[in-house]
Amino acid sequence: MTKKINSPVTKGNPPAGTREYYLVEDDADVRMVMRGVLEASGYQIWEASNGVEALNIWKTNASQIDLLLTDLVMPGGLTGWELADRLREERPGLKVILTSATAPIKREKNHPHSHILQKTLYIGMPH
Repeated sequence: MTKKINSPVTKGNPPAGTREYYLVEDDADVRMVMRGVLEASGYQIWEASNGVEALNIWKTNASQIDLLLTDLVMPGGLTGWELADRLREERPGLKVILTSATAPIKREKNHPHSHILQKTLYIGMPH
């Protein structure tokens, strides 16, 4: 599922339309939570569920995307590192945040403008 989502801007956040993030996450629940947090901060979001889908969307929307926020491990044969490399072939300065819920992430190589975020998502259940 691919959507561009416009969100209201809250005080102190970027003006609507000034920052567009590309969220690539295979877990629909995690993607929904991450999208909600970003929308609440005033960002516009493009989303994809895997690297292959992300490449297809990128072809027609690359100029609008300011930052790639991608899971490191996804189905479909394309990792977050590989996706970042391919998108940076067209946009070398593209900022990237790689996320993972697996064991601690080690950099495979030097990725300028990249940051790694260990996903820790806990949803408490009522007792």
